[in-house]
Amino acid sequence: MLRWVVSQRLLPKIGGGRVAAIEIMRQALRVQDAVVHGESEGKTFYEIIEAGVAQGMQTFDASIVDAYEKGLISEETAIAFASSRSVVFRGIDRIKNARGEKTTDLEGLSIDREYERRVKKSRP
Repeated sequence: MLRWVVSQRLLPKIGGGRVAAIEIMRQALRVQDAVVHGESEGKTFYEIIEAGVAQGMQTFDASIVDAYEKGLISEETAIAFASSRSVVFRGIDRIKNARGEKTTDLEGLSIDREYERRVKKSRP
């Protein structure tokens, strides 16, 4: 009987060496169903693990974001080893925002308040 599945990826650590990113999946009804019937929409192992945080499960991406937050790995390493880059990007943005760091290089954008008027005038 399957009880736990623990996997690791060794990521290059800032300053040398390696740091382990850990993914943890435990036995649960949704896991059993996915093993027996295969993954399906809304029932992938990733989604099951992501929803199982309260039961002690953890995705690689959560572990990677945690290592980035602790200053163990660089942003580039975090993105390179991510299972879901969008999840890791959001995690990094959340951390940068909390630290008061820039999360984008876009600057000088403004709302064109005259746009709607110009469009209405140009329509027949």
